[in-house]
Amino acid sequence: MTSAQKARLAEIDAQIAALQKEKEQINPFANLKALSNKAFGEGWSEPYIVSQCSNLIQDNGSGHDLCTAAGEQWEVKSSRLPCMSITFNQCHPYECDKFLFVLYDTIEGEVIIYLVPSKDIKEKFHYSRQHTHTAAKEDADCISITYSVANRKILEENYRVKDFEELNRLAAA
Repeated sequence: MTSAQKARLAEIDAQIAALQKEKEQINPFANLKALSNKAFGEGWSEPYIVSQCSNLIQDNGSGHDLCTAAGEQWEVKSSRLPCMSITFNQCHPYECDKFLFVLYDTIEGEVIIYLVPSKDIKEKFHYSRQHTHTAAKEDADCISITYSVANRKILEENYRVKDFEELNRLAAA
């Protein structure tokens, strides 16, 4: 490779980096699909939520990820859109006060937020039990909830949070 070609490659790399930075400024969720599930959920989503809501503290305890200013324990389940299907796994309704479902649209740069009291999870949603094969379904302490048409309707009608500003107010209550 000639020195001119090397210089041109360095120039191209600098242009790509500048365009990538501009893309992230326009759509902060654009590159989320490149992250592993763990890096996305624990490494990016939870800290991002805390950065948007001063009344939330990251506190990865047993069965919860965040604590509110009022002392509630919230479990975060997040996903990246678009995707074929969404399932919120490892939901432990007896170990937290509320579930925070957050969906990041990697194309439109928008966020969809739902805040659901734990007591409502097994009463109002269609779910499947996880890891418990001997107990009756209603006794399951670990469940999964699909983002199905029926569950989405329940979420939209009852638990939709407008934005992080509203979520921050709810975390202060």
